[in-house]
This record gives sequence, C-alpha cells and structure tokens, in this order.
Amino acid sequence: MNLIELKQEQFQALRSKYMNVYIAGEGEKTIVILSGFGIQSPVLEYKALADRLSENNYRVVVLEYFGYGFSSKTDSERTNENIAREIKQGLEMAGINGPYVLMPHSISNLYASMVLLSVSLKTNISVLYFIYNFILGIAII
Repeated sequence: MNLIELKQEQFQALRSKYMNVYIAGEGEKTIVILSGFGIQSPVLEYKALADRLSENNYRVVVLEYFGYGFSSKTDSERTNENIAREIKQGLEMAGINGPYVLMPHSISNLYASMVLLSVSLKTNISVLYFIYNFILGIAII
C-alpha cells in the first residue's frame, strides 16, 4: 500500500510524541476504532473498514497507540490506564469530541471501558461502547 493514499492521516503531538490518527469521512456520527494487541499498524489494518463505514455518512477514526504503526515509540509504561488516557487525549487533540461510538477489539475493550468511565464521570460527552469482536463471534457460530 502506498502511504500517500492515507491523505487524511494526521499526526497529533502528545507529550512531545506523535500519535498517528486516521480520519475517514465527514459524517455527523463518529466511530472510533480501537485495535487489539499485536496489530502492527491499526491504520493499515482497519483503513478498508474505516473507508467503507465512512461511505455510509460516518466519520471514522483509527488511532495508533504509541509504539504501534506510525506513532512514536514511548518510554511510558504500557499500562491499561496510560493507554486509555492517551486514547482520550489523542481524540481530544484530533478534535474528536463526543458523542462518538467506541468500537474496540480484543484488549482494547479494557481501554474503552476506562475511556468510557473517565469521559462519562468528568464530562457530559456521551459515548456508546460497542464490542464488535463479540458480535463477530456470534456470526461465526
């Protein structure tokens, strides 16, 4: 894949590091795709899904956590709390304010739960938490 195709890709400065954020579409409803453990480049992994969803009048955001994909490496401990905080800050710096739908996969279900708690307790932003790997599991049965 030619990286030039990622035209809407943005690098967001966060604590003097860069978090890669891909935004597809300009719909009124926003879906934030959160990747699971071991996805080397979430933007490249989920770009096709993000682009397809954006065709249905959604704005779709894919974050690459620090140490993944085109985001900066980090010395920060990779705890659930740190990653959840970085997700929230990355969304804010990219101008992604609620309401939005979190669409986590695998371990990012934990991160999404923590983001949901921090957002709902401190602001009036509404967040829908959608566990899509569970839905896929039902479809396989």
